[in-house]
Amino acid sequence: MRTVIFYSSKGGCSRECAEILKKHMGDKDVTLADIAHDTPGISDFDLVVVGGGVRFGKFYPAMTSFLQKHADEICEKPHILFLCCGFMELAEGYMEKLFPVKLYESALFVEYFGGELKPEKHKGIMKFVVRWIRNSIADREDDNDLPDIIESNISLLATKVLAMKKELDKQQ
Repeated sequence: MRTVIFYSSKGGCSRECAEILKKHMGDKDVTLADIAHDTPGISDFDLVVVGGGVRFGKFYPAMTSFLQKHADEICEKPHILFLCCGFMELAEGYMEKLFPVKLYESALFVEYFGGELKPEKHKGIMKFVVRWIRNSIADREDDNDLPDIIESNISLLATKVLAMKKELDKQQ
């Protein structure tokens, strides 16, 4: 089952999550596509995974544009959605708000992969903003409570996908 993972990433978190997902899925027949640079044809794949990071309550413009342009085509395929966000309590609301309704409602799985606040991965004003947010959280909480990628969520999703693929292979 040929799979494509479309993602958008500014600070690298969504890219890292997509790479981890690919690794957990065994790399075989899995293509990564950063939509800012590469958009292979959706029709070339059997399973479509789409995800990205949230910044200030929005997807990056490349992801918003990609979803507007390709939502109908993605809906025609089995698809999975993921979201990277540093604040778990906001993730579900973002998923419902940012993914087109038809895409969200028809997804096989929708998963939250966590997020990061790493100033060194940003440039300019964003570096300052991320450092300020990180410091304000660290002042209130233990450093261990800072947002991070939740690899167990990524692994769980990969396990579900592999089980689904195995079931489909049995049926063929």
